[in-house]
Amino acid sequence: MKIALIGSLPPYKDGIADHNHILFENLVALKKNTFNIYSSDNENADYPEKLKKYIKNDLSTIKNKYDLVHMQFGNSYPNSFVFKTFNIVKNSDVKIISTLHDFTNTNFAKILRTIFSDPKKIIYELNKPSIKEIIERSDKVIVYSKFIRNYLVKKYNQKDKFIISQIGANYSSRSVNKTDNFSIKNSTFKLSSFGSVTPRKGFESVIKAVYSLKKKGLKIQYNIVGSCNFLIYKVYLQSLINIYGLTKEVKLLGFIKTEMVEKIINSSHALVQPRLYTNEGASASLATVLCSRKAIISSNIGAMSEYIDNFNTGLLVSHNPKAYEAAIYTLYCNAPLRKMLGNKSYIWAHKHLDLSKIAKKHLKIYSNI
Repeated sequence: MKIALIGSLPPYKDGIADHNHILFENLVALKKNTFNIYSSDNENADYPEKLKKYIKNDLSTIKNKYDLVHMQFGNSYPNSFVFKTFNIVKNSDVKIISTLHDFTNTNFAKILRTIFSDPKKIIYELNKPSIKEIIERSDKVIVYSKFIRNYLVKKYNQKDKFIISQIGANYSSRSVNKTDNFSIKNSTFKLSSFGSVTPRKGFESVIKAVYSLKKKGLKIQYNIVGSCNFLIYKVYLQSLINIYGLTKEVKLLGFIKTEMVEKIINSSHALVQPRLYTNEGASASLATVLCSRKAIISSNIGAMSEYIDNFNTGLLVSHNPKAYEAAIYTLYCNAPLRKMLGNKSYIWAHKHLDLSKIAKKHLKIYSNI
């Protein structure tokens, strides 16, 4: 069987990449000469030498060359390339597996990113297949949680097509810091968030919680790591930081290299992954930090409870400043709880999110098509 993997972002760039591509190396390791990978930007990706022979860019023969095409839709990047591929293969006999990350296959943010990165591809964002069409044409649909499966089944039926396979963690095979900063040097509690900075995550609630804790005398440093493509939202968050007098305590660090992300995560006492609302099946940034051995706070919304067991592998709270404040203060006061939550989340993540295990599950899915 020859299989093509189609995604919108190549791997081996700093930051979180397309899950479909992160999976690629693990699939090739398990079954060589079966896979090729296509992406909108393959030529600019720094692939390891051992993988370069599997990289393809020309879509013109894709519907005649492969037995199966696996496409990922709706991640955090423009889907133009995936839409184009779907439109090429949808009327052929080739088998299709689609991974749906979100309820929708595009949004305003993705259109903006397409305009800024490659305006010529905007035609594919505007002339896109619907979620209904993708599900109906696909032989199987992979989703990352019961939450999104239940939503899509309720709206589009096709229950037998859906398979749940949890999203993999970027750092699941990397060495992580196996110790916690249990002593809070100079009484400063280090808190970090990791992932794209978007309005749907509601970082303002965490900033307000930090302000309240500062007023109560707690020394805290909060680093927000991740790109922010919404200039208005970035200005809004920075204005809150200024208004609350938190310019020393809260830093919007933006997009930084992976090695620096790891240093910040490893130096943190706890991590907070806020969510105001969600339209996704799982969070790649959450999956990543679950492997960090750090205590994690997130909001009890969407699929979060499928990835975090409250007070066992993390803390789930309502999305409001007081709830975040209480959770942060609990972890500040309780180093043994931080250690327990971090260790248990790490064990759970390596059991469920390790990409080599997820790759084996995908091979079974492919073989059953």
